[in-house]
Amino acid sequence: MEDDVTDLFESAPCGYVSADPGGRISKVNQTLADWLGLPKEELVGRRFQDLLNIAGKIYYETHFAPLLRMQGFFHEVALDLVGAGGRRLPALVNAVERRDDEGRVLFIRITVFNASDRRRYEGELLEARRQAEAASAELRLLNETLEHRVEEAVAERMKVEEALRQAQKMEAIGQLTGGVAHDFNNLLTVILGGLEAIRKQLVLLPSGAETQRIERAAAMAAHGAERAATLTARLLAFSRRQPLEPKAVEPARLVTGLADLLQRTLGETIALETVSGAGLWRTLVDPGELENALVNLAVNARDAMPGGGRLTIETTNAYLDESYVETVPEPVPPGRYVLVAVSDTGTGMDQETLARVFEPFFTTKEVGKGTGLGLSQVYGFVRQTGGHIRIYSELGIGTTVKLYLPRAADDLPSSPEAARPASRSRGGGRDPSFSSRTTRTCAPSAPACSWISVTPC
Repeated sequence: MEDDVTDLFESAPCGYVSADPGGRISKVNQTLADWLGLPKEELVGRRFQDLLNIAGKIYYETHFAPLLRMQGFFHEVALDLVGAGGRRLPALVNAVERRDDEGRVLFIRITVFNASDRRRYEGELLEARRQAEAASAELRLLNETLEHRVEEAVAERMKVEEALRQAQKMEAIGQLTGGVAHDFNNLLTVILGGLEAIRKQLVLLPSGAETQRIERAAAMAAHGAERAATLTARLLAFSRRQPLEPKAVEPARLVTGLADLLQRTLGETIALETVSGAGLWRTLVDPGELENALVNLAVNARDAMPGGGRLTIETTNAYLDESYVETVPEPVPPGRYVLVAVSDTGTGMDQETLARVFEPFFTTKEVGKGTGLGLSQVYGFVRQTGGHIRIYSELGIGTTVKLYLPRAADDLPSSPEAARPASRSRGGGRDPSFSSRTTRTCAPSAPACSWISVTPC
């Protein structure tokens, strides 16, 4: 029976230690000795706390030994024992004092449970938790990134759809306007023909007050019909049905020749400057319609500068690349263009007004002071010519209208090397390979002008 008890003590699944009241080991089982890799003879006589690592010794002396003396036990204390070769043994330690009837400590019984697996599981759980938190953080970041990308995609989609709606609206308005203007123009042709026939018949009648009255009425009717014909011509220009006579035009020479007329249109309070880049290409346009477009833009600029200001007309070479034309709602082929930019220092326009400036009959002027056909006529002329028009404006700063006109075919270089542009620009701009040769014209009453370069928007 005693052998069975001894065997049970030695081979128990936990370590057993008996220590005297001073804490020195008097007996230890084989299980604990095997865990530590030390013979039992080396463990007997040592204090239990001497088997702990440095941190364990400190905690045992300052916490667990006083707790044992105060209440006679402690349970489930996590400590690290140090075995042979410095091997570490994670353990859970229970201790209890055995006392006699008078309360004196007879011995201390210490039970040691091997916590290696538990520590490993705890470490694995902590690592799994850390990885889960890292994955959660990455998932949150991914969600935020996806949400941001979705928002950007939706915003871009809405922008493209809005541009498409605007282009479709302008196309629909153009078709409607062109059809009405065409039919109305045919009616005016009949009316003007009839009035001319009346005037020829009046020549054959005897002169008198009645004849003169009829002649005046016919002249007034003819004048009204001619004004209506001018109006329909503008509508046809917007709808791109106006007959054009394109020619290879030198834009700088055209602007210079138009400067005197523009200056008289602007008045003395507005200074006019014309800026021309060197090596300027020729453009294939109807020169008369281009002059009309510049006059329309000058009139709009004059009305936007009631207190005076400066109007700048810049002509330069430009290249529209693929990345730019993809952002334009209407079809615009990439390539070389001649840029005519008209800039003023007027009141400017807000975004709501900018969205409608090319619509026929839309105007911000008072009733009777504008037909609302100026910019629509310019828009139709540029599009019918095969060009592109953009307008930039800021309230209180001014407005820039850019006309990108097609380069004349006979002005294109013949060799592939010469055909390659020196530089590309988004939305136009001055090619840095060109030198700055300028011409300028100022208002008669304005001080001497200094050349300025209009920075492309």
